[in-house]
Amino acid sequence: MGAYIVRRILISIPVLLGITIIGFIALRAAPGDPLLATANPDVLANLAQHPEILEAERHALGFDQPIFPNQYVAWLGHVLQGDLGYSITSHRPISSEIGSRILSTLFLMVTAMTLAVVIGIPIGVITAVRQYSRVDYGLNALAIFLASTPVFVLGLIAIYVFAVNLHWLPTSDQHTAGKSDFPDALYHLVLPASVLAIVNAAPLVRYTRASMLDVLSSEYVTTARSKGLGSRVVILRHALRNGLIPIITLVALLIPELVAGAVITEQIFNWNGMGQLAVHAADSRDPSLMMGIILIVGTAVLFANIVADIGYAVADPRVRYVRPR
Repeated sequence: MGAYIVRRILISIPVLLGITIIGFIALRAAPGDPLLATANPDVLANLAQHPEILEAERHALGFDQPIFPNQYVAWLGHVLQGDLGYSITSHRPISSEIGSRILSTLFLMVTAMTLAVVIGIPIGVITAVRQYSRVDYGLNALAIFLASTPVFVLGLIAIYVFAVNLHWLPTSDQHTAGKSDFPDALYHLVLPASVLAIVNAAPLVRYTRASMLDVLSSEYVTTARSKGLGSRVVILRHALRNGLIPIITLVALLIPELVAGAVITEQIFNWNGMGQLAVHAADSRDPSLMMGIILIVGTAVLFANIVADIGYAVADPRVRYVRPR
């Protein structure tokens, strides 16, 4: 297992390099000048009279060099030294910009994914066990509806129902004014995490149901039932464990969906995380900040896939990552 993990990490390195190369070229080749994107009219007028100032700034940032390989190699060299660069809009280190928000995003995403798994997998098992019943039809119809609903629509509905009409939950922000305690943070987390969790739980219900139906009809489950084992033991110990392989794959594939959903959710609920930072970086045409976000997100997605591969062996003892002799 250890050798397999090392191989997967080594394979992930060129994949991550490919992600950063595509992102870097796309951001640098985008139309418009990042140095002028957020400049006010007075600054633009001054630069029009003194273009040498803009050229000097572009030279200092290396923007006058070829995008690939010169600019990319220079950026990669700084990254390997632990330097993600500076934001051209806030003039702060990108590590500080991301570091001040990454915990908020992790708090939201981990909570949402945990809720999605806790909600989606049990409901999928129930619908499979009670196939073609009213419960099966009702829960499946609800899962299809939620899977087809955009996260921003679901977020606005949740705000209207639970915040505006019922006044049960806050509409935005991470804390109430004047408070910074953990219970207050959980109180503000309920709506955004629930919306993100429900959107990701819906496909889990569908895939869990399909996987369980396939396993429940297999011979070893029939054998277990014929031995007189209880229905709960057969479902949880024999069927569910063997049906988890495609579910683990789906959970890993949902990580990019979760990141994309977090960008929208953080905007709707004014959650001060990396999703909101990504929107700000795109709006202000800050390529260095966007590259820092792409690097962090790409690393997280690749790490999630490695964890999923390890989860295969945990869920199914038949899976062993050893080199054939």
